[in-house]
Amino acid sequence: MFDKFIRPFQSKTAAGLISHPGYLMLLAFFNGALLMNFHSMYRKDLVFSLVLIFFGTVSMIHIRHWWAAVANCLLTLTYFWGKFPRMANHSNLEFFIEIVILGLLLAKVSNRNFRIPDGLISRIFRFSLVTVYFYTGFHKLNTDFFNSSVSCVNDINAYAFSIFTAKPVTLSPQLSSFFQYATIFIEMVLPFGLLWNKTRKYSAMLLLLFHLYLGLTVFGDFSALACFLILGCLIDFERRSIDSGLIRHIRVYLAFIVTASIAKPFLDKYIIAQEVPHLHGALFNFGALWFFAYYLRHYRAADTGPRFRQYLIPACCCVLISLWSMKTYIGLGNSANLTMFSNLVTEKSRSNHLLIDTRKTKIFKFEEDNILVLKLDERLQKEKAEGFIFPVTEFRYRASNWVKAHPDWAIHCTIVHKSDTTVVTDLRKTGLIRTEWWYRYLNFRKIQPDGPCQCLW
Repeated sequence: MFDKFIRPFQSKTAAGLISHPGYLMLLAFFNGALLMNFHSMYRKDLVFSLVLIFFGTVSMIHIRHWWAAVANCLLTLTYFWGKFPRMANHSNLEFFIEIVILGLLLAKVSNRNFRIPDGLISRIFRFSLVTVYFYTGFHKLNTDFFNSSVSCVNDINAYAFSIFTAKPVTLSPQLSSFFQYATIFIEMVLPFGLLWNKTRKYSAMLLLLFHLYLGLTVFGDFSALACFLILGCLIDFERRSIDSGLIRHIRVYLAFIVTASIAKPFLDKYIIAQEVPHLHGALFNFGALWFFAYYLRHYRAADTGPRFRQYLIPACCCVLISLWSMKTYIGLGNSANLTMFSNLVTEKSRSNHLLIDTRKTKIFKFEEDNILVLKLDERLQKEKAEGFIFPVTEFRYRASNWVKAHPDWAIHCTIVHKSDTTVVTDLRKTGLIRTEWWYRYLNFRKIQPDGPCQCLW
């Protein structure tokens, strides 16, 4: 009886709609990234989490079950669709990737002869990943990121160090400066090594070590996506076979992710809260180290050679990512477009970027029409809005959501708009909750009124 049940899941040569080992590996890794991203979804929707883990386990059993990754793409797409673009950067990236995966699948279903040229997918991965890394570093080229008192490198690295010291750590100005320049190098220079055969392997190794380090903090979810993207840069799509040893290592990698996902509720319940990200990230790191140590040891860079048509689409991907990320300098939002942990300020009057002066580049003035929140209903203290400035469009969007989320509350606040102080007893009865549909896409972070810009997501 048991043999009859397990036989369909035993190792076989992949066949059917998707059989290319490179695509099967990528789909399995993307499934793992989705599990890491939704590791705490059980708090909101236990059934959602269980279904996600089930399909992740199916991918773990064997990568030929590509439909399990597609099922999780469809499942998580329903969540992303309602949140985009007001999500973490890695969630926005996964949202775009899911759309591409499902689009290619539809093309394959409608035409079984549909085929992507060898080398094109890997080039798209390389060009896109280099562009993403570049802009995460580019936004950090500002005076406050290089200010050792407030730089975003302080909190992240101090938190990572606390794993080994078991007590709070404060970075010295010298160590802070080292991490500032190291971060710029890792994000703006090192990824270009992925573009050349001779440097690809070593660039990937250093980037993976960087993400394994971040994985020990609260960035295991982003590190899992980075592993998927880096693997996409390395795969030789001319190969039509995959050895059994590599399949075993993929299984182990996914097994650690599934274990981390299953263990998360128990970690949250029985382990000290500040230790949970370390343990959750450590489980992921063990799996990633196990796989990539094997993969890179047997890796040989390969490329199909320069072909203009195979560079045109990757170049278009670079342009689209650039437009998405650089919109912050013309006034169309400065959050969730790779500006995370950058200390960046984009108000027209006090831009701090070293290369771009928003007094000359700003086209839209949403940030210049703003509201200062002096006091906010104590029941909304988790918003941490008091003492901060918000563009009017952003405040209205948030206020509308507060009212929708708490229909029985008379939410009160004290605000300053155009030098006029207003005491609001019930937001529901004011025009401050009137929004336009496009406010959702003008995603601005809160603004610090004065002084060096503290680190914000």
